[in-house]
Amino acid sequence: MSARRAVLVSFVLAFLVAVHPRIASAAADDDEDVESDTHPKPPPKPKEPALPPADPAPGLAPPRNDPTVVHEPAIAPSIVWLLTQAIPSPELVVGDEGARFGMRWQVTPLLYSFGIHRKLSPIRTLVVEPIVRHSGSVELFVSPEWVGYKGGTTLVDLGIRATIPLLHRGEYLSASFGVARTSFDGHIGARYEGGVYVLFGLFGAVVSVSPTPALSPVATTFTFRVRYF
Repeated sequence: MSARRAVLVSFVLAFLVAVHPRIASAAADDDEDVESDTHPKPPPKPKEPALPPADPAPGLAPPRNDPTVVHEPAIAPSIVWLLTQAIPSPELVVGDEGARFGMRWQVTPLLYSFGIHRKLSPIRTLVVEPIVRHSGSVELFVSPEWVGYKGGTTLVDLGIRATIPLLHRGEYLSASFGVARTSFDGHIGARYEGGVYVLFGLFGAVVSVSPTPALSPVATTFTFRVRYF
């Protein structure tokens, strides 16, 4: 009996030694489950948005097409501009010797606009967009003029003119007022003018009056003005 008891005890001890690590592992797993239930893991952090690429150094790459950035228009004399400037505005000249037909041209050496976007340059020379002029501006002008007087006479006006918007920033209706120094048939005199314009300033009616006696043959001029730039 003692031998059998010794073998039985040895078998029990060996069984306990073999099973003990599994019991310990199961207990550890139970502890982890309990801890995870009582202390849940924090949610994963959201990914941070990628930063936009840095702007290139000036001159190394073209600027981006940003609609919020105001760009200066590329304004320069061209063939189209020369052709449109060559189109005269017809006029009727009335003086103490009757009425005569005439033609007038317009050149703008310098214009300052106070009606365009503040981030754009207000200065224009020669080429002037209609919105720049008729949204509000002051300009120096040279106006050559041909009148059917004594077989044909040339007048030249050199003056200053202000244009102000009346409806829809001047696109629908605008007005102008000006004064000029006029040379006519070897005489120098003064001229005062006023006009109204429609359709972005494309068409206008202008009246010029001179109080100078030497300009009596061309004292009053009615001009149907056609102008693109």
